[in-house]
Amino acid sequence: MEKTTDTQSASGDGSARSDGALLMRHKMFYLQRVTAYNALPDQTGGNPDIAACGANRPNQIALSQDLFFLKNGGNRCGERINIVLRSGRVIDGIVWDTMNSRYHMAADILMSSVQRAMDFGVKQAKLRFIHAPTPSTNGL
Repeated sequence: MEKTTDTQSASGDGSARSDGALLMRHKMFYLQRVTAYNALPDQTGGNPDIAACGANRPNQIALSQDLFFLKNGGNRCGERINIVLRSGRVIDGIVWDTMNSRYHMAADILMSSVQRAMDFGVKQAKLRFIHAPTPSTNGL
């Protein structure tokens, strides 16, 4: 499900005591490419019903490998994210898959129909990790 919210930015003016904590909790990355995909054999790996983190799920997002894998060897399976489009629209999702290694700083949103995915097109956006749980170090 998608919802629209306002994005809070840090102004650095010290007006809100929680700005530092907010920035620590909400890591922001600039995505060069945001697209949509479907669970179809020609758009996924060998088994389109299985993502990198397990069976497909609602609100599933695939991230490029540079964002999906952590430096400590873990991954971001199950982390909640927001994709903030330039229009201001916010797409809520769960990291549950990874993209082909040719993509960098990118996200792919699982959609229910090919037409919806095609209509979404290619966009640029900001990615925000929300209330990140302790990432899993296994699962792949």
